[in-house]
Amino acid sequence: RNLYALNPDGTLLWRRDLGADIYATPAVFGDAVYAGSDANFFFILEAATGEVRVHLRTEGDVDTGIAVNEEGQAFFGAGRDLWCVTPQGTLAWRFRAGDKIFSAPAIADDGTIYVGAQDDYLYAIQPSGELRWRYRAGGDVDSSPVIGDDGTIYFGSDDHRVYALDRNGTLRFRVE
Repeated sequence: RNLYALNPDGTLLWRRDLGADIYATPAVFGDAVYAGSDANFFFILEAATGEVRVHLRTEGDVDTGIAVNEEGQAFFGAGRDLWCVTPQGTLAWRFRAGDKIFSAPAIADDGTIYVGAQDDYLYAIQPSGELRWRYRAGGDVDSSPVIGDDGTIYFGSDDHRVYALDRNGTLRFRVE
């Protein structure tokens, strides 16, 4: 239930109860910490003190890691939705996948957000929240995608394969 901030020497800086289990990897941006919990809330906290700036109710557990773009927008999965939240804590947009999102999103240099879901798809979402494309794997996509230096998107699936896709969603390869 608690999010902990540690000093460089390992001593406790602060601890904040977020109301339920925390599975999401928090993100730090400037003087803020972005975190989520199974209490169906997304939080923005003061990095120095742990004081809560924003608590935004979500429609599902915030179980995924949180990705942050250069503008400070936070992207995370809660239930079937990928959420985009501004640094002020307001909802910019939501994108609904076909099933629960367990993977942490990845953000490409052009702003495209990639995220997998338990409907067997990896989604490419434009910075405005619209679907760019989706690629169907042979099983749930619970692993977090990784973007290579050349823009290749890599991800694993419950079909026991690793996939590599071009930026346009074309399969480069898949391996068992």
